[in-house]
Amino acid sequence: MSTANTPPSKSTAYLLWFFLGGLGAHRFYTGRKGSGIAMMLLGLSSAGAQGKIILISLPLALWWFVDAFLIPGMVRDAAANVEEVDPGINPDDVAEIQRLRDQYQGAAEHGDTSGALMASLKLLGLLEQVYGQESVDVAEVLFDRAELLRRQGRLSEALSTAERTLAILRNAGNRLGEAACLNMLGELHAGLKHQVEALACHEAGLALLAGDPAAKGSALYVHLLNNLAVLHDRDDRPDQALGLLEQASALLGKLPADEAGLKATVLCTHANVLRDLKRFEQADGYYERALLLARKAPANAVALEADFRDERAQMYRMMGRMDEAEQELAQAKSLRGGLHVVREDDAAPTPAVAPGPVLNESGMIEFSGSAAKKTAD
Repeated sequence: MSTANTPPSKSTAYLLWFFLGGLGAHRFYTGRKGSGIAMMLLGLSSAGAQGKIILISLPLALWWFVDAFLIPGMVRDAAANVEEVDPGINPDDVAEIQRLRDQYQGAAEHGDTSGALMASLKLLGLLEQVYGQESVDVAEVLFDRAELLRRQGRLSEALSTAERTLAILRNAGNRLGEAACLNMLGELHAGLKHQVEALACHEAGLALLAGDPAAKGSALYVHLLNNLAVLHDRDDRPDQALGLLEQASALLGKLPADEAGLKATVLCTHANVLRDLKRFEQADGYYERALLLARKAPANAVALEADFRDERAQMYRMMGRMDEAEQELAQAKSLRGGLHVVREDDAAPTPAVAPGPVLNESGMIEFSGSAAKKTAD
């Protein structure tokens, strides 16, 4: 009953279990055809004289009852195996999907945001036609489009795109993707000055990952902690911010070397909170460590260092050390090449650090369950 690349719904599975459980309908729906046939035969053997299914067989009754607790796992397994189902896709469509994917990711990699948006829109239309509007492939491209729209400052459009992505991932049971999307939504709400909504998104993202020890030590979890700390600091709650940053700092040593940008961002956020508390000596130490780490970031190293120097300049101004403040600003300007750069302070609570669970070489996100990549491989 579940179609290719369309993950089964838990609510539908429970409805089938309740009304047609004696015939194993819920097992057929979640792809367990063998046990579904066995349950159906057992149910038919328990039929009443008038052909109505009566749960008088003790083994069937016990099986039916136990399945009530097994259905969530059946739905998860079926969703995970969706990409293994042969979708019967036209090879020409597969080739065109890959071509468009390479085109938009290549444009994004080279900083051509407008070109990436145009190519991703064409890819999105083809993916919806081939795999359906609720597929994980569609969610992946929508997530990337939200990030590209944010880079252009089109925050309202990015927000609506991210909300659609969240709905797809939530329905698919993709918890890691859902948490990444909540992180992006929180940043977008913060950029639009929706403080309450931003806090709720980041807290929901943390709650999703809190029960998974592996995810709790991930870069995404640290990023959520950092973003939440920034919001608390903006709301004049430095104690809560420092508590969150202490949790994040304790996890930095577990992050791989290629997360130097995220580590630097957490240190800079810590410095900003200490600066606002006028603990300038401590803050300066954190800024120095953040700048050293920023230079090791595999991406956005120059932009990160420039942003950190702007923050440090603000501290020097608060201290009355105007010459040092001007030096920091001059270095930041030099790093940016003297070009006009739109600061993203109003678009996101922290300097841009890739928030997704899995990123490819172009910095674009990849979620598990992508049928297009599976077919292409």
